[in-house]
Amino acid sequence: MRTGKILVPNGGWFNIIIIIILSLMVIAVVAIALIFRHLIYIKKIKPSKLSRWFYSDDKYFMGYWEKTLEKGKLKYIIKEIVFMCVLLCILSLTQFSMYGNQQILILLFDLVVGALFGFISSQIGWSNCQNRYRKLKEKSNVESDNINNDSNA
Repeated sequence: MRTGKILVPNGGWFNIIIIIILSLMVIAVVAIALIFRHLIYIKKIKPSKLSRWFYSDDKYFMGYWEKTLEKGKLKYIIKEIVFMCVLLCILSLTQFSMYGNQQILILLFDLVVGALFGFISSQIGWSNCQNRYRKLKEKSNVESDNINNDSNA
C-alpha cells in the first residue's frame, strides 16, 4: 500500500552516487570549456554555436556584455540569485527521503543560502566581466588608433 511518500532509497549509497554524478558533470563542463578555449586560442577551430556554450570569444563577449549593461546590474543580480536558489533546491531534492518532516526547513535554508551565494557570485561576476570588457574596449581603441595613424602616415 502506497502512502504518498517519494519512493527513493534512503540515504547512503544513493546520495553518494548522485553527488558523484553531479561532480563528474561539473568537471566535464570545466574540462570542455578549457579544451575549447585552448583550441580556439591556437586556431585549430573557429568559434561556433557549440563552442560558445562553453567559451565566449572576445567579439561575442563584447556584444553579450553590452546587452547586459543595457539591461542593468539589478537584472543581472536577480538572474544569478534565482539560478543559485534553483540549483541548491534541485541538489537538496536528493536529501528529501532522509529528512522527512524537515523538508520545508531544508528548502527555506537552501533559498537563503542560494540568495546569499547568488548575490556574492553576481558581484564577483559583474566585476570580472566589467574588467574584461574595459580591457577589451581599451585594446580595440588602441588598435583602431594604430590603424588610423598608419593610414594617415
